[in-house]
Amino acid sequence: MQWRAVAPIIGATIATGADFELTAAPGVHHVPVIGVRARDLNGGGVVVFGADGEPSPGIQALAQGADWLVHEATGAFGGHSTAEAAAELARTAGVRKLLLVHLASSANDLDTHRRAAAIFGDLILASDLDRYEF
Repeated sequence: MQWRAVAPIIGATIATGADFELTAAPGVHHVPVIGVRARDLNGGGVVVFGADGEPSPGIQALAQGADWLVHEATGAFGGHSTAEAAAELARTAGVRKLLLVHLASSANDLDTHRRAAAIFGDLILASDLDRYEF
């Protein structure tokens, strides 16, 4: 496999195969980041990885109608997201399930997760090495 640059635009093509399509969009962080939307061309399932960053128009566009959104919830630190902000993005985008990752213990407690669940009820707090099917 060869590395190639991905245009920092919403819907940039990363790769397409017989069974899948990968597109990207820019995120917002301290360094350039992209989110990735993976679509199963046979079954139609869609999972979006929002990258390490705060909610942004690019990640919002990728997440539209996705089955799963994997979004970070480090906390209210520049270039990062709170659990509540990730939940709001998921709700607005109409995703089915939200998987919160990159959880900083200093910014993620039970009350934080309750507030996020009140915004978007079907959320999961990820743990290292977890596996999910969609």
